[in-house]
Amino acid sequence: MDKDQEIASLRAQLAKRDAELAAVESAISRLQREIAQLKQQVLGTPRERFEPTPAQLALWGAERPEVAAEPEPKRTRRAKPHGRRKPPPELPEEVVACTVPDDTACSECGDALKTFGEDEAERIEYIPGYFRRLRILREKCACPEHPGAGVVTAEGPDFVIERGLPGNGLVAKIVVDKYADHMPLDRQVRRFRREGVDLPLSTVCDWVQQAAQPASVLVRAMLAELTAGSWLQSDATGFKVLEGRRNKPHRGHLYTWACTDRVVYTYAREGTGDHPAQILADFQGTLVADGGSSFNRAASKEGVVRAGCWAHARRKFWEARDTDPRHVHHALETIREVFQMERVFRELSPDDRARQRRATTWPILQAFRAWCQALSLSEPPKTPLAKAANYVLRQWDTLVVFIDDGNIPAHNNISELLLRQPVVGQKNWLFAGSEGGAQTAATWFSLIGSCMVNAIDPWLYLRDVLPQLNAWPANRVLELEPAAWRARRLSQRA
Repeated sequence: MDKDQEIASLRAQLAKRDAELAAVESAISRLQREIAQLKQQVLGTPRERFEPTPAQLALWGAERPEVAAEPEPKRTRRAKPHGRRKPPPELPEEVVACTVPDDTACSECGDALKTFGEDEAERIEYIPGYFRRLRILREKCACPEHPGAGVVTAEGPDFVIERGLPGNGLVAKIVVDKYADHMPLDRQVRRFRREGVDLPLSTVCDWVQQAAQPASVLVRAMLAELTAGSWLQSDATGFKVLEGRRNKPHRGHLYTWACTDRVVYTYAREGTGDHPAQILADFQGTLVADGGSSFNRAASKEGVVRAGCWAHARRKFWEARDTDPRHVHHALETIREVFQMERVFRELSPDDRARQRRATTWPILQAFRAWCQALSLSEPPKTPLAKAANYVLRQWDTLVVFIDDGNIPAHNNISELLLRQPVVGQKNWLFAGSEGGAQTAATWFSLIGSCMVNAIDPWLYLRDVLPQLNAWPANRVLELEPAAWRARRLSQRA
């Protein structure tokens, strides 16, 4: 081998080594980005705010382009107390006196009844800040001349748990503390004990499940009303559930279905497309969702239009902000401009909103699409920036549906924000104890989430509505949903 051939061989080896080194460096860089993203998700803040300033634009020389939980200790079985448990006598007492109407007469002779005693029961009630012992006295009357005519007992107040110890305020507090404020039931029980009320954990769990049974009727009616509308939003997240004798955690899925004033959560054991397809079996309208494959089957049905989410598209660029700041800055600024226009259009009617979107938003998005196409051709396909641009191009047909439909938003942020409730909650109570517990959680998340989107106190709402559910006509149950409850309260104040 002459000297020239040897030099050529060495150069080829160096080129091969350089290519291998570049591939390794690229893999290392990609893994470092993934680690940083995971750290951000676990330890960092979920905030994705972008506030460009003239100084930032000058800095980048940016001209606008043309276009596992620990196992619980074993619990020792305690002997069951004899008889029904009573409220602690040291609690402040409130007497609720129930009387028989004055016009009640003997069924035999028609004479007025005479009081001869009272039917007495006690419950533990909760008023924000303290417990109290609720003493319920129901007047009992009978005719002295005709004892065979029977005894008339005054009607007592309604309770969501008809035969039990808790008052409606206490049930509402337990539910709100767990599903709105993320406090596990065992922590609540320990706190109750400090405040002088000793309740078994199993009893409190039973109360939550019993109260959820009539509440689930209302939630099913809310879901039927949602799917009968012209549009809705949806998103999903993982939801750990214990199963089997060994209590092995299983990763189920919690779905949220929402519009502007109503949200319903549903639980599914598997994350396939079967559950969304079942929920939306009779739906005819626009489904606003991200690009997840679990919605493909439901959205492919005739009569369903799938609309994309610009917040998800924006997130792809946000995750690439450290790799190419100048291009990412332009993408975020463009999407920010679209969102700012949506805030301006919020007060318009649907027809006027669609008209303004076609006139102002559509030209911006067309230019942004051309920019993404150029970026997709110039960037290596596996870089975060290219992935973000390709996501926009793949989802383009769904991302622009909102332009011509003034009823739907440009994103599904409502449903995504509402999913933070169970996600934050799981950091405290870790999992649902069974699939039945997951269904119960979905029921309470639905009512509390609907209270939140309607800006009402969930404790006030549940304390008022829960005792009415047992006897409320099923064909009018939507009169008790949070949106209707809020409207009724506002009309009463007016």
